[in-house]
Amino acid sequence: MNNDEEKKDPQSGLFSSLRDIAIKLLPGLPWHVKAYTLVLIILALFLLGVFIFVDLGKTLNSFLCVLFIILVFFIVFDIRSDKKSIRNYLKAKVLDKNTINFALQLEYEQKEKIQMVIEQAAKEVAKQLSINSKVVRSNIFGVDEYKCLMMIPNLSYHMDHPPEKTIKIPLGYGSTGRCFKTCQPNIAVLENDWGKDMIEDEELKKVHPDLKWIISVPILGSDQPPESMWVLNVDGIQEKKTVNDLRKALSLMFKYSNIISIIVAQKQQLKGGHGDFRENTTRQ
Repeated sequence: MNNDEEKKDPQSGLFSSLRDIAIKLLPGLPWHVKAYTLVLIILALFLLGVFIFVDLGKTLNSFLCVLFIILVFFIVFDIRSDKKSIRNYLKAKVLDKNTINFALQLEYEQKEKIQMVIEQAAKEVAKQLSINSKVVRSNIFGVDEYKCLMMIPNLSYHMDHPPEKTIKIPLGYGSTGRCFKTCQPNIAVLENDWGKDMIEDEELKKVHPDLKWIISVPILGSDQPPESMWVLNVDGIQEKKTVNDLRKALSLMFKYSNIISIIVAQKQQLKGGHGDFRENTTRQ
């Protein structure tokens, strides 16, 4: 059919355009969406052939078009319902039980973006506190199936003290544990000891000997009401800071925790496997 004929017959031009668009979309779609798309293409081409080569009359042609539109509606509705069930599955089966595994199964591009965010958070806090960024660090903690918080492998910045990467913190303890349990930010400053943010002696021995302060903010999941998925920590070694100093930096960190939540929500399709992570490391 030439261009003049397509102009005279807008229906055939429409179906031709739909066919071309669907073919281009096929490679990146899930299998069930591919199946639906193929069905629609076949039906559209069939209807197109009927309209061109068989004179069924305007009434029957209109009836077939309405049936086709109804079919498209139900397929789109089914796909949306499927996506909703996937989101509910993630909340119930992953976020509520083991958010470390959830992190391990994120796509490579998501992990890269999150790593950039936590690095920028540490640098921004260092700038706010007027200290060298080399003494400011950042990391993300998740919870395992035993309700212990551990550092998520390969999502950290300047965490160069190996013993810290084996720390396990029960929910409600330490700055990280308090933040996760309450869904509220927490500031911990070393005075004579860590005060209300103290952790068990065995785990405390693993902390960097020069650690002076910690700012913890929750990274919220898609639950309603929102619940903690991870905890973003920015901490400092060598240079002491007061709670008032750290409160000013705390306001900056909410932006970065929100960005991480958005990155995670962009594409919540689990691939399984832990191929992008070579260590099984943890920290406060």
